[in-house]
Amino acid sequence: MSSTANHLYLPSQHKDSWGWASWVHVQNPTNNDVWVRMKYYPTSGGGTLHETAEQYIPPHGSTYFWTGNTPLNNYFGPAELVRTRGSGQVVAICNEVKTGQAMSYSAFPTTGATNLSLPAQSNWGGWDTWTFIQNPDDYNTATVTVYYYREDGFSRGSYGQTVQPNGSAYVTASSHLHPGERGSARVESSRSVVVIVNQVGGTGDQTMSYNGLLR
Repeated sequence: MSSTANHLYLPSQHKDSWGWASWVHVQNPTNNDVWVRMKYYPTSGGGTLHETAEQYIPPHGSTYFWTGNTPLNNYFGPAELVRTRGSGQVVAICNEVKTGQAMSYSAFPTTGATNLSLPAQSNWGGWDTWTFIQNPDDYNTATVTVYYYREDGFSRGSYGQTVQPNGSAYVTASSHLHPGERGSARVESSRSVVVIVNQVGGTGDQTMSYNGLLR
């Protein structure tokens, strides 16, 4: 699946929430001029909280958007990167940074999927796992269920949430897996969603991320 697109989706953006900030790095890998902007949404969905000015990216050039340059305060929510002008397409990654910690994930070049797999979920050895779900639809709600399983396949229940248009939700593995357990999860949704997973170590200096996988 191509990573380039006219719209890219970012389920987790921060400014001062839990001490995190988000940097989105955007590349134009084409021979054409491109202009882009970021739209930041509340978790409850609806209209944008902030929309950046256009940024020009020359052929084979790059740029970045940092939440620290926005007027948002104590912000956590989803975002959308939009190509506003030009004929090229772009790719992007997000770096999430706080003192002593950092995580990265790839921006989603599609509007997502209705079934996604999350192979690594943990409430073990000081680790917890945060799953962030974004509904990129401008008009329709998504009814989402996250099912949790131990490594032996035993069910540890589920989390259900209605995610508003352009909104997001999150759930932690520690709310389902018992202390000392590792396992996996799967996402089922009434509409296509995009999902990332942040794995955070209990010592505060170990972090990893991955994108939800098609199944």
